[in-house]
Amino acid sequence: MKKSLLITILCLLAIALPSCRTTKTEVITIPTEEQEPARWKNVTIPVRLELTEPQKFTITGRMTMERNESALITLRMLGFDVAQIYVTPSEADVVIRQMNKIWIQEPIADRLEKLHIPFSTIQNALMADREAFDKLPAGLGLSLSGTKEKPVISIKLNAKGKTISGNMTLSMNEAKWNSQMYDTFKKPTEGEYKKVTLKELGKVL
Repeated sequence: MKKSLLITILCLLAIALPSCRTTKTEVITIPTEEQEPARWKNVTIPVRLELTEPQKFTITGRMTMERNESALITLRMLGFDVAQIYVTPSEADVVIRQMNKIWIQEPIADRLEKLHIPFSTIQNALMADREAFDKLPAGLGLSLSGTKEKPVISIKLNAKGKTISGNMTLSMNEAKWNSQMYDTFKKPTEGEYKKVTLKELGKVL
């Protein structure tokens, strides 16, 4: 279970960061203007993450976003927060709070600036918006399917000769706009958590 969860986190991180270099796949159009208020400040969306290769594993959680400020994905198991992914315009944090307690922190401001990608594009892509997908750089290994109520963001990566693939299903029909946000992110202390880079995570896998 530990290994599966780590690969799951890696898949989600790859969705959020424009850093991987595989082949971009075709996506379908899911217009977000039909799903969201014209002016939104925050949104909370239930998500289900399914790892399909090299192991099968499913976990549920919530994605909470503050417009132009942050995107937080909280994964839960048996009533406990087991992992969080927190992305801002300046950095991305991945924290595995249960079991081996790992903290990954990656700066992304320079990458986004060089690629001319505003943070709002990352947020829209995480909400399964086709236009935002088209603005991402080639090589993310992403595809988009499903319906406007249940869009599915899929990713397929090749790492060290192994295929890693998974899906993130968003329940847009259960999204809560401009409401109270229950999930927050608090950076862990380095003494309590093992801080590793994204490259070092491969050794753990």
